[in-house]
Parts: sequence; C-alpha cells; structure tokens
Amino acid sequence: MPLSEAVRVRRVGTPSPEPARERHVVGPVHLIWQAGAIRHVSIDGIEVLRGIGAVIRDDNWGTHTLCTEADEARPGRDAMEFTYRAGVSTARAGPGESPLALELHARLDDTALDVRLAMTARARFATCRSGLRVLLPLLGVVGSNVEVEHCNGLIETGCFPRHISPGQPFFDIRRLSFTPTPQRAIDVHFDGDVFEMEDQRNWSDASFKIYNRPLALPSPYRIEAGKTVTQRVRLQWRNAAGAAP
Repeated sequence: MPLSEAVRVRRVGTPSPEPARERHVVGPVHLIWQAGAIRHVSIDGIEVLRGIGAVIRDDNWGTHTLCTEADEARPGRDAMEFTYRAGVSTARAGPGESPLALELHARLDDTALDVRLAMTARARFATCRSGLRVLLPLLGVVGSNVEVEHCNGLIETGCFPRHISPGQPFFDIRRLSFTPTPQRAIDVHFDGDVFEMEDQRNWSDASFKIYNRPLALPSPYRIEAGKTVTQRVRLQWRNAAGAAP
C-alpha cells in the first residue's frame, strides 16, 4: 500500500481520498458542502449544526458506499441551491444497476436551510436504516434547555444531557427548538419518518445524532421495488427574543 494510502487508513479508516470541501456563505451563515453532505453550519461564526446528510445502512448495519452521479452548488442572488444524486454501491450491482437511487436537494438563504431527500428503490432493498441524519455540536448544546414537539403535537421540555447518556435522550421528534448562543434560537423540523436522538459521546464522537426509524422497530426492513421514500429537515434561526434575525 502506498504511503499516502496508509496514512489515510490510519487517519480515517479508508484509503480513499476525502471528497473536496466547498465553503459557502449566505448572509450570517457559513457551511461546508462535501459530496452531498452539509457540514459545520455556523451563524455569526458560531457552529449551530455539525452536519446533515444521507446515510444508507445495509441489512447488517454496515454503511453503503454512495456512487456520485451529480454534485452541484449553484449560487443565486439571495440563496444557494445544492443538488446531489447518487446510487448505492453493492457487490452484486454493476454500473447503472444500483438498487437504490438517491436525490438530495438543499436550499440555503439568510433565514433557513431546507434539505430534502428522495430515495427510490429500483429493486427490493433491505436496510437497517436509510435516510437523513442530523448531528448537533456539543458546545452551546450540552446541558442546555430544549423543546421537543412530538408527532402527535404534544410538547416536551427538557435539557440535552450534560453527562453521556447510555440511552436515547429524546424519541418521536417532529421539531427541536434550542438556543445554542444567547443571540440565536434554532428550530429544526423533521418530516418523512419518525426520528429520535442518541448521544454520540458513547462512541467518542462529539455530537448528538438524530436519525430516522426508531431502534425499537424491527430491522432490517425493506423498501419495495418502485417505491420512493422522501424525508425533509428544515433548520430555521431567529433571535433569542423570538423576532426574525
């Protein structure tokens, strides 16, 4: 193995080079776009979201490699538009034969980040989890107050865990509202499936992860051939007093 590949294996666990990172700015918002994933969303220089992206698991909780078909960032007058299309790579699928096709669209303006994902099964697809996952940073979040709206409309108030939580801190999430800085309040809306949260510090990752399909449901499950599954995550920000920024 060439030295450069050996170094990458030690650093990130794979010899494949890391996809290029693109930095984009709209108003007070900075983010990184990297091969269909949005990373390090910062407002006024403070990180409020660690990442949003699609993760496709196989029927044994392994992570499928995505084969990029389109990757585009388009600046506009007041917004950025992002498009990512990919197929799932499997040992049995040749070029153009991916059993699952993904299309992700994102739009960023100075008030919101809107991410939509469509997954279409070209053949019956077995998976333990497929969809959008959201990572929250620890700084400004750990121990802070949070409001959780559940899918039945009920509101729960609580706090993000200060100490590492071995169980899921929150279940059945439709909306999370929290204030990572004294100036900004954040609302994150989830659609398309039932989402819940786990504390990634259990696995030495400095984040809280919000993912679709509750762990209490049976796995693996199947997406039938011809079916399209859609999900949406919308991040909005406002000043802590409740007025628009």
